[in-house]
Amino acid sequence: MAGVAVSNGEHVVRTGRDGTYLLPVEPGEHAFAWVVTPDGFRPAESFYRAVADPDKALDFDLVPAPERSRRSFRLAHITDLHLIVDRRSPGWELTSAACLKRSLADLAREAKPDLIVAGGDLTNHGSLDEMEAVHQVLSAVEPPLFPLFGNHDGSEERRLQLAREGKADLTFTRHYERFFGPPYYSFDWGGRHFVLLMDFDRCFSPRDRRRKSAWLQADLRMQPPHREIILVQHGPPAADFLESLEDFNVRFLLYGHRHASKVFSWGDTAVMCTPPLCFGGADHTPCGYRLLDFSDSGARSGLAALQGAALRQPEIRGIDLRNGRLKPLWQVRIPGGLLPPGPVCAGDAVLVSLRDEDLRGDPGVRSLDPASGETRWTFHSEASIKNKPALSTGGLCAAVSVSGRVFLLETATGRLRWSADLPGYPELFAYSSPVIAGNAVYVAEKDACAAFNLEKGEMLWSRILNPRGQGATAFRRGVAGRDVPCYGSPLVHGGLLIAGVAGRGLLGLKLSSGETAWVYEAPGLKNEGAALVLEGDLLVGAGAENSLVVVHAGSGKPVWHQEVLPGPYPTGLAVAGERIYAATPAGGVRCCNLHSGEVYWSFATGADLLDMVPRRRGLSSVLAPPVAQGDRVLVGGNDGCLYILDGASGECESRTDFGAPLVASPCSSAAGLCIGTWDGRLYFFAHCKRDSGCPGS
Repeated sequence: MAGVAVSNGEHVVRTGRDGTYLLPVEPGEHAFAWVVTPDGFRPAESFYRAVADPDKALDFDLVPAPERSRRSFRLAHITDLHLIVDRRSPGWELTSAACLKRSLADLAREAKPDLIVAGGDLTNHGSLDEMEAVHQVLSAVEPPLFPLFGNHDGSEERRLQLAREGKADLTFTRHYERFFGPPYYSFDWGGRHFVLLMDFDRCFSPRDRRRKSAWLQADLRMQPPHREIILVQHGPPAADFLESLEDFNVRFLLYGHRHASKVFSWGDTAVMCTPPLCFGGADHTPCGYRLLDFSDSGARSGLAALQGAALRQPEIRGIDLRNGRLKPLWQVRIPGGLLPPGPVCAGDAVLVSLRDEDLRGDPGVRSLDPASGETRWTFHSEASIKNKPALSTGGLCAAVSVSGRVFLLETATGRLRWSADLPGYPELFAYSSPVIAGNAVYVAEKDACAAFNLEKGEMLWSRILNPRGQGATAFRRGVAGRDVPCYGSPLVHGGLLIAGVAGRGLLGLKLSSGETAWVYEAPGLKNEGAALVLEGDLLVGAGAENSLVVVHAGSGKPVWHQEVLPGPYPTGLAVAGERIYAATPAGGVRCCNLHSGEVYWSFATGADLLDMVPRRRGLSSVLAPPVAQGDRVLVGGNDGCLYILDGASGECESRTDFGAPLVASPCSSAAGLCIGTWDGRLYFFAHCKRDSGCPGS
């Protein structure tokens, strides 16, 4: 066959009229030669060959495969499988071979894709045993599956090289190559060109990095201008890399690594992060996959939860209470569904943050009439907003997109006053809510924070909160490089901005300058899920593993720091009087004393409808922050049920089944109670009379 591309991982050449090619190789340097499989064909055996003798011809047999020439087809992108084989490993909760088999079978049955791309971290430790196990599973998959090397797939090899060589500037892809061949490559399918790029340069020696870079440029430049390119890599792309792709027709860039879902556009390129296939995402996205449906009219993407079709939509006639019932006033559908921050009841409006995981033009903020549910206004942002808007007394609200763009809106009209970008935009994974105080908007994201002038949006200051992090890059790539997006929003108290910093502790910063006023050192602090809460001068937040911490907000002096949680960290906190209510990703809700930490009671919800807890499966969890109202507490469970509990005893007064996870915190106003489901159903319930026992009455 003439015109077929062949590569050695550095050079790319095309076959001549008689199907022959001449490819330069350096013995011991170029490990493989491979064919870029063209449209309408498949390899008879393998698309690659090991280069054992550079003087010996390497032939590639291609077999006609008409299904690979069709312009209309479905791609499933999966990532971060993290298969392990050692039952003694602390990560055994990740993915066994049996679990991976079930997940892939569910994917094939639910989505019926024409091809699957597995975008890296196939294994958890990169051992040969894990490689062999994952190869056995993936080799048996139908339809065709195309694997990619991820940084975890080289972990054991890197560890062994460090012990043996004392340095890590070597290539550690050999375990992967033994079973899967080249760690990066490309192929054609249905008139499109697919590039599978291993983007973690630290996995390669300096010489191999240069070869990989030369290969990518050669491969991209060989594509005709009209051919769409789909680039798949493991980690998030940096802005300068996206700029380097602007000369090519790259329509989609798919990646994983962050264990989250995030989409945005860079010019004509849709940039999409997919959550893990087999366990919950770090941002509480359920385990699942991303689908791309290609046709002559373009392409549509969709994020799918694994086994999400099992969710129900029961008729909700009301919420039963001890002394009456809350009656539904209206129900609307929110595009993209609802995340843990939930709606905000702002005076005579209900504000809802909108997420868009498919680039269909839906992200932003929407204002609803609490009397009817009708939309008053919708503001569209450039990427999903995955936090609650912050409100000011002057009729303004602020929100932050997941990519790190800050917006200030008029609450009554939705008119944009200004927008500004955090340092590191659009590489951020911003999940915490902003704060409006005085003449500024404050944003704190894990290891860094910034202040913007309320009038014009000019940046007043920015600070790195964890000097042990990655310095000036703390605002970039998900902030300090950690995989865990953080809903742990800051708060303002007495001239201080107070934030939790995982791995360091709690910090009080001066609003005027960002300078540190106090630090409560807690190196084991986890700030993954819960916003800080205040009761008077007492500040409640996440502590170390299974712990809560209470400090004086003005000074940071500790009151107590104890292991009082059944789960590793709180996903939501509420305080009412002497009681702290803490939701956890394992074990439901626990109530303890604000001043001593004494545990009063625990309440367990039912089994999760979807696996949404980071790196775990099969739990009973609460991801929505609880809401304290008088002597009651409202709890939304991942089992799809709303529970109304007695605050003193934990006794369940009411249970209402919504048929889908309640990961959005309920919100209450004088007009009623607002409840949202993960799949996007938003309900508003009218309050009963004052003597009926309704929440908030």
